[in-house]
Amino acid sequence: IVDPNTQLKLMSLDEELSVALSSMQAIRLALYMLIAVLGVVSFLALINTLVTSVITRRRELGTLQAIGLSNRQLGQMLWRESIVFTAGTLLCALTVGNLLGYLGFMGAKASGLMGITNYHYPLTETLIMVILLVLGQLLITRLLSRNVQKESLVQRIQQ
Repeated sequence: IVDPNTQLKLMSLDEELSVALSSMQAIRLALYMLIAVLGVVSFLALINTLVTSVITRRRELGTLQAIGLSNRQLGQMLWRESIVFTAGTLLCALTVGNLLGYLGFMGAKASGLMGITNYHYPLTETLIMVILLVLGQLLITRLLSRNVQKESLVQRIQQ
């Protein structure tokens, strides 16, 4: 039946499984790339928030240092502030993201999309996101603190 018809092809179950697995890998890679782009954009928004906060309050920070705030206390204040931003980001991202991911799974399961029947929580991906976000936040906070401390106190108060 297959030989005379050039539009038909006979494949074994192993070949079909191989094709299905390779298409799943391609979809997974595309989704991870999309998630990476969204993660970078989100991280840039977090950086923008932190930098804008420090730049707009430069005079206030200078005034606080003029009345006795040490460089170490300034660094701790900026670090704690960035922890609040990061915790808020993680809370929103994990809550909304996990909810949307599970709803997506339920929709795929109900429609029979690609035979999806089991849900597993993406723990590894979640931990990677949390670690990268916290490390990035620590780096940005350190850079901001050093940048603020480079200027003299008089320059910060005058700006």
